[in-house]
Amino acid sequence: MEPPKVEILLLQMIDAGEINAMIDEEAGMVSFQDVIDDNSYKFSQDMEEISRKVLELVDLTEGRIEDLMLDPSYIKRTSDVLGSAAMGGMGGMGGMGGMMLGMNQFF
Repeated sequence: MEPPKVEILLLQMIDAGEINAMIDEEAGMVSFQDVIDDNSYKFSQDMEEISRKVLELVDLTEGRIEDLMLDPSYIKRTSDVLGSAAMGGMGGMGGMGGMMLGMNQFF
């Protein structure tokens, strides 16, 4: 290809976003560059970080819930609250009010 045709083709490809290059007309050189779109790269990094933190939180929460469910004092308190709810404690809500009050003390 003739140099002008090559230059025109390169300029068209650069304009179309097909390649990322710079043409140095004085030196007659073309420099090709790998470019990462800063916005999409940052978004990707942010999403990875958020996903990692969410998974970390899920792991911590699952472990804490399991520990809580096996804790003898928690079992006793919830069985006491649920027992009074089944008996109709706390009036018109069929004991649900007592259960809600009881559950709040654990969290």
